[in-house]
Amino acid sequence: MLFVIYFASRHVVRRFTLAARDSVSAGLLSLALLLATELVLAVAISGRTISGYFSGRDPVSGTVYFALVLLYALLPWLHAPKGGSNQ
Repeated sequence: MLFVIYFASRHVVRRFTLAARDSVSAGLLSLALLLATELVLAVAISGRTISGYFSGRDPVSGTVYFALVLLYALLPWLHAPKGGSNQ
């Protein structure tokens, strides 16, 4: 998962030549879409509530998962060119 997240975010930032400001928006939008999809599927398929979905995670794998989700949102910004150019 980490491998795909890393290279996909790098590809998107380079392909669309996103500046740092735009890459933050792209990361937040992708995070919102990911979480919305995941919550809808968790409720629809497993019949759990949203709070049950979050509280039912294993402490170790849940922590790693949420760290990866945070990294998922931040990577476009980390790949964006930092500098004075306002593309």
